[in-house]
Amino acid sequence: APRAYPSLGGALMDEYPEEAVEIFRTALALEPDDTHTYVRLSSTLINLQRYEEAVTALQQAMALGLDEDEGVNTPLRRRHLGAGIPFNLGIALLELARPEEAEAAFRRALQLEPDNLQARYRLSRALQRQSRYDEALTVLQEAAESIPRPGADIYLRMAEVVAEQGHPEQAEEFNRLALAADPYSLAALRPYAATHFNAGKYEEATALYQRILAIAPTDPQALRQLTVLHFNAGRHQQAIEFLQRWAAVDPNNPEAQAYLQTVQRRLDGDATP
Repeated sequence: APRAYPSLGGALMDEYPEEAVEIFRTALALEPDDTHTYVRLSSTLINLQRYEEAVTALQQAMALGLDEDEGVNTPLRRRHLGAGIPFNLGIALLELARPEEAEAAFRRALQLEPDNLQARYRLSRALQRQSRYDEALTVLQEAAESIPRPGADIYLRMAEVVAEQGHPEQAEEFNRLALAADPYSLAALRPYAATHFNAGKYEEATALYQRILAIAPTDPQALRQLTVLHFNAGRHQQAIEFLQRWAAVDPNNPEAQAYLQTVQRRLDGDATP
């Protein structure tokens, strides 16, 4: 029953990925032109960080023409997954620090599926790895323009690109756009708060870290920064409260414990006539 093997591999791939790989290989020995199985095999290998094997499998699929627009039409092959093969190939090549080849794979994926937003994101990362920042930013901007309401993630990617390029003010603007798209995005709030803290905008940073704690009450970085901010502002009681919460949340953090001991010694010293 050749069609049983891909189904069995799909059932195993999340909890028993090593077994799933062998099942998918058996399936491909029986149906060597099954695009779906190649994609699932490569996804499982990527999750296992077996990137070289994933590349080999996907290159075999492309050599068979399974990334073509019409695919290979045989009775055994039930469906064609479009960009799945070159997309996964690009992911594996990026992990292997081969960004030029990854770029080519993602461009192939976009030929097959021009609206594939994830392929655009990954293409921008391949360009970024080659220090081609302007091109990476252009790809992301085109992606943002192609959808009615861009999410926070695309603006965060833009912020990452321009920050690595050495443009912190532009990165801050993109972080602001990410927060406008999703006011509850911790991925946007954290770098935005850090930017204000590093720039000496302490009131704004305090408000932003409070927003983070409203969403994630045990966020250790927010608790740490609020401890520092309140101490520096002379609000010692509030600082101690945040410090105690920070030390409780992250009890193995040597910085938190050292800070707690320093504060306690200072308070004991202040109480001594």
